[in-house]
Amino acid sequence: EGREKSHTCIECGKSFKMKADLTKHLRTHTGEKPFLCTDCGKRFITKSQLKEHQRIYTGERPYKCLDCGKNFTQKSQLILTKHERTHSGEKPYGCRQCGKHFAQRTQLVTHQCIHTGQRPYPCGNCGKCFINKSHLTVHQRIRTGDRPFPCPTCGKGFRQKIALLVVHHRIHTGEHPFPCADCPKAFIDKSRLVVHRRIHTGKRPFPCTACGRAFTQKVALTTHQRVH
Repeated sequence: EGREKSHTCIECGKSFKMKADLTKHLRTHTGEKPFLCTDCGKRFITKSQLKEHQRIYTGERPYKCLDCGKNFTQKSQLILTKHERTHSGEKPYGCRQCGKHFAQRTQLVTHQCIHTGQRPYPCGNCGKCFINKSHLTVHQRIRTGDRPFPCPTCGKGFRQKIALLVVHHRIHTGEHPFPCADCPKAFIDKSRLVVHRRIHTGKRPFPCTACGRAFTQKVALTTHQRVH
C-alpha cells in the first residue's frame, strides 16, 4: 500500500505524502515565488519551473521525440501535449456541440467559447474580453511593451513563446517543417503554407464588400479597400 497522505493544506484541504510537496503547494495560495531568473527577473514557485524557464536562454532541449528526433525543453511538452499527436494523429478531446476534435484539452476549452460566446477574461485597462487567459496576457503585453521571450540566437524579444519565438528561430536554423503537397516549396509556419496553398486551389476567402473582388490574404483586401 502507498504511504498515507499526512500533510494537509489548511487553505483548501488537499493532502500530500511529502511535506516538501505541501510547501510547494502552499505557494499557490500565498503567491510566494522564491526562485528568481537572473536574466529577466521573472519569479517561479519551484526550482524545476525556474530551470525549465532558463532553457529559453541556454537553448538546452534535453527531451527528444523518438519518432522524429525533435528536441524539447520540457518532458511534459513532449509526452503530454500535442507534439507526439502530430505523429499519431490522435485528437482525444471532442466538442459535444459540433464534433470537432482536438489534440489538447486547452484547445477544446478555447474552442467551446465559440459556441457559448463566453469571454471570461477582461482587460482591466480597455475592457476588451478574451476567451482564455493566455490571449489576455498577450494583449496586455502590447500595452506594456513586455517581450519576455528572447531569441537565444539574436536576442530579439517576443510576446509569445510558441507562436512567435519558435517560428522566428527557424529563420536561424533554416527549418521549414510545413511542406506543400503540390510543389517543392516548404514554409516555417502553417499559416504561410495555408496562404501559399491558395495559389494551387484558387481559393480567395477575403471578398471586398464594395466591388466583390476577392483576395487570398486579409492584408491584401485591407490595402484594396483604401481605394473605395
